[in-house]
Amino acid sequence: GPRGLRARLDRVRTALADLDATRAPRRGTATPTTRDELEAELHAVEGLPRLAHALRHDATLAAILAPLLPALERHQQALTNRLDAQPAAVAPTMHPPTADGPPLVQQLHEVERVLAQATGPDGIVARMRSERDALLRIDTAFREDADAWRRACAEVDAAPEYRAARDHGFGLQPVEGLHPLGPDPHSRLQEFACLRSGRAPIRGPNGNLELDESCALVFVLLPGGPFTMGTSVQDDPLAGYEEEPGLPIELAPFLLAKHELSQAQWRRLGGDATFILQPGDQIDAVTIQARHPAEGMSFAMAESVLQAHGLVLPTEAQWEYAARRGGVASPFAGHANLRPNDDGHPLSHAPVGSFAADRSGLHDLHGNVPEMVADPFGTYDLYPPREGDGRRCSWRLERVARGGGFYNTAKEARATARTAMPDLGPLPFVGIRPAMAILRR
Repeated sequence: GPRGLRARLDRVRTALADLDATRAPRRGTATPTTRDELEAELHAVEGLPRLAHALRHDATLAAILAPLLPALERHQQALTNRLDAQPAAVAPTMHPPTADGPPLVQQLHEVERVLAQATGPDGIVARMRSERDALLRIDTAFREDADAWRRACAEVDAAPEYRAARDHGFGLQPVEGLHPLGPDPHSRLQEFACLRSGRAPIRGPNGNLELDESCALVFVLLPGGPFTMGTSVQDDPLAGYEEEPGLPIELAPFLLAKHELSQAQWRRLGGDATFILQPGDQIDAVTIQARHPAEGMSFAMAESVLQAHGLVLPTEAQWEYAARRGGVASPFAGHANLRPNDDGHPLSHAPVGSFAADRSGLHDLHGNVPEMVADPFGTYDLYPPREGDGRRCSWRLERVARGGGFYNTAKEARATARTAMPDLGPLPFVGIRPAMAILRR
């Protein structure tokens, strides 16, 4: 609007242009300033306090301009005195000129840079508009999806896949921000689109979701129930000490992303482009696209972005339950982008959903990129998982990633395999599979 950031940017640029116009005749010459030049400079200087007043609501800009105002007043008075005296007198400059102009001009250029960044394609204005559009889309969809939610709740009440959960009192209720997509034709588990992350995908003639870069993150409603977390060398000779002992646990139903979070979805959720492999990069014969998994962020960054939208990292127990439910624990479930890579992606991750799903309808749980989980690293016997969501506590500072990546072998990507990760900063080629708690009716 007329008092918005873009209008302020235009006023700063106008002031800079006026200053450049008044200073231009004197550059590179010792000719005394004429009366016309003095009057033009005085006019420009008189306008700067009004600019500062217009920008007073922006704390950063006000802090930059406030110390300059007394100097502007002194300079204005000096110009007035010169005009009242001899017309041919040379008006003194406020500060000795530098290679980049006087400090005032340098400060105004800094103001221009800050405003240009704020109003650019990745600035706060664009993000606020995106957030506003997402909220409007969610509000409209929630009203329009009333029939779809009633149908989804009824199908959960009738589906044999959720019978055990129903016996423990579970019943689905509508969740604002999620759009029901109906059951997957193969897993028969209910799926939902997270509208904050993009548009809801549609199902093709075969019932599978048709995906592109604009599509939203899709969640699968997993029924939960009892399972054994961890293993032993007796059950799995490949197991390491950190995978022992196997502990029985019962999980409540929860939502887990069908795919790893893509780079496009991460950006729409407000995350910065920290990816090691960026869209457009060429790796061997593979061109990185916005549908490739988001990676290269820290645990703190991932949790901050997810929490802003009501999402979380899955616990280790939730991740392992999903992997074991999809198939056998060893070597891995479903299909995966792993080393040795004869899958068309020898040196990079693949677009999410490139490989066949497991029997829960989840893609890339194993391979592509390791996936962050919520728990700190620690042994199961000292720090057992709690009932419900399986969350564990530990004194260890390391975090955990699961599932292995395109650079790992099948042994390292087993359902029970754990990788300790430093919790110190960005992690190259480590991605995210968001989860969401589901309220029971």
